[in-house]
Amino acid sequence: MQVSSRSASTFVGFPSVRRLLNLYGISASEVRATGPASRLLKGDVLRHVKEHNLKVAPAPSQAPTPKASPPPPRASPPPTSSGSNYSDSPASTMRQVIAKRLTSSKSTIPHSYLSKVLRSDKLKELRKTFAESGIKLSVNDLVIKAVAGALEKCPNINVQWDAATQEAKHQSAIDISVAVAIDGGLITPIITNANQKNLLALNAEMKELAGLAKAGKLVPKQFQGGSFSISNLGMFGIEEFTAVINPPQCCILAVGGTQQEVYMDESGSVKVRDIMSVALSFDSRAVVPSDAAQFLEELAYLVQNPETLCL
Repeated sequence: MQVSSRSASTFVGFPSVRRLLNLYGISASEVRATGPASRLLKGDVLRHVKEHNLKVAPAPSQAPTPKASPPPPRASPPPTSSGSNYSDSPASTMRQVIAKRLTSSKSTIPHSYLSKVLRSDKLKELRKTFAESGIKLSVNDLVIKAVAGALEKCPNINVQWDAATQEAKHQSAIDISVAVAIDGGLITPIITNANQKNLLALNAEMKELAGLAKAGKLVPKQFQGGSFSISNLGMFGIEEFTAVINPPQCCILAVGGTQQEVYMDESGSVKVRDIMSVALSFDSRAVVPSDAAQFLEELAYLVQNPETLCL
């Protein structure tokens, strides 16, 4: 029974009164209202229920809810040769080794990070000068040379961590590991005594090592050890990133790609210049932040004054 909340002579204003009327199936007009302005009170309804010995009204029967139409069948993805909609790709031995080393590095080495934006327009000009002479240098060649020079100025960065003695071992040789992407992962061939080689020698050696790495012909001494690592993802369009330390080394430099930046010079003119972002990950057990910062300052100077790399 539908209950009207207002009749000609009564007014229902309290939710409790409405609930009682609904509960017993009573119309408001059937109950004598005693409240002010013909307002129906809770006591009026209870008195009416008692006088007429009313029982709670049965709940109205509900019509069964119509069943929803089944959705149209979805097209199944084409099965693979094994009859499933996916295929397994077992991790290669190299991927398993990389995963193990990265997990160990991140879980046992206290990584700290410092980053810096370097002006690289003069680096671009130097490459152009070499190209005009028939010598094709990569940005990576110049970065390797600059890192080697900065390590000479900051020997406290050129260290390995001895897990057995829990001590930092300062390395006399500047042997730079350079990450090279190969099928199934990456490997870090080492340019030994990088600070003692000129740009042409670094370029030739890097090409040779990269070729051997991609052909799977590196011998252990060519990729095990090293005192510092460089990972350059700029050629893949990456602007900036951080890299995981390659133990027992204590530092790795992540190098982003060259970008253009709009700036205003001293005369107030708007100009465009080339910049690149680098981020140093270092083991805070062996390297203090002030030494790491000094290294980045030295690196910035060499990159922004690349003529010194030709000396």
